[in-house]
Amino acid sequence: MRRKGLSLRWQMVLIIVVLPLLLLTPLLFFAGAQFRSEYREARLGKGHMITQQVRQHVDVVAPFIASVRDVPGLERYLRDSIAGQPELAFAALVRGDGIIVLHSTSGMAGQVLMDLNVPDVQVLQTRVPQYGNLHLVVRRMSRPDISGQQLYAVVGAYSQIVDPPWLPWLPVGGVLILAGNLLVELPRWLASRLLRSPPAR
Repeated sequence: MRRKGLSLRWQMVLIIVVLPLLLLTPLLFFAGAQFRSEYREARLGKGHMITQQVRQHVDVVAPFIASVRDVPGLERYLRDSIAGQPELAFAALVRGDGIIVLHSTSGMAGQVLMDLNVPDVQVLQTRVPQYGNLHLVVRRMSRPDISGQQLYAVVGAYSQIVDPPWLPWLPVGGVLILAGNLLVELPRWLASRLLRSPPAR
């Protein structure tokens, strides 16, 4: 019995969708990883700016104060800096042993966030009970706390907004949509070309 080959439609699926996807898969995953990294950095840009401004603000008045708690308007700045920023959970000043000195949410001072030991600026991923999974932008302050502990400006950003799990698959999804459109439109285009072509003599 003669075996039936692939229909024209399935041959087109193989040529237009499957083979290009197999060839492009490594490139698509690389592009997805790059896009994910750039998207995350863009989302964390506000956190980097806030921590930098906190350090500059403290450095300006540091010679005239006994403690960072005496920095005028700093606690209010921490509160206002995250207002209207849905990806940001909090902004805080934290000692190296994890004790919160100042926080954008009242009542959080004195509680423990996490032990911090970073050289200058770093992004850490962690889970904070009150907020869930977070990306923390941590910047080392040039001035230690009155207790002698190193101080850090910390901004917490929600991980599900900053680094959503679907992000690396976006380029793959774009190629699949394009391939699907080609699969629908190409047969129509070919049929119209064949119908318009003059009959052979």
